[in-house]
Amino acid sequence: MDQQLDLDAIDAVVRNAAEIGADIDPGTAAALVAEVRRLRADAAAALLPAWEAVYEPGNVSTYLIGYANDEHAAKGAAEAWMRSQAEVTGRLEWQPWGTATSLPDGYDAWFELAECHDDGIDTGPGIVVRRRAAVEESHVVADDSDDPKQCGAAHHHYPETVCTEPPGHYRRDVDPHAGPLVIGGRERGGAAWDEPAAPAVRSAAV
Repeated sequence: MDQQLDLDAIDAVVRNAAEIGADIDPGTAAALVAEVRRLRADAAAALLPAWEAVYEPGNVSTYLIGYANDEHAAKGAAEAWMRSQAEVTGRLEWQPWGTATSLPDGYDAWFELAECHDDGIDTGPGIVVRRRAAVEESHVVADDSDDPKQCGAAHHHYPETVCTEPPGHYRRDVDPHAGPLVIGGRERGGAAWDEPAAPAVRSAAV
């Protein structure tokens, strides 16, 4: 059986460990968890068709009818599903999202199904066809480690991550290094870190 990472559980463990003094940077860990979430969403967007038909009755969880490669296929699947669930006595029409308010986040097209009757009364069964918006790429971060107005100290685990605080600011446990967390040339969040402690020097026995 395939197993998925429980990102919420990982995030909670990291935060608890940081609270009890474990050597874990919660900011860096949170940024990595966020990056895994983004990659998972990007993978789903790349593998699944953009159009989806759903049933949203309003007072219970949304039911996914299915995915489709284009608008007409999604609407056809939604209408067929509705006819399989109940008798349709009116004329089915698709109504686009109103222009008074913006579309819900993550979607760039939205249609709601209406059942229109001869008496002028239209009913909404709660069926929606919508298209997921394309995922925007994170911007590439320029290397500013040589900026004389910044500290420029590199993170010991992520060398592309450099401190953007003023030069000479660093004091362990008081004023840590801080800056955008950069992995693979792309900004993944923020990070704050102390420099690694120097190993203790043991004197040789005489």
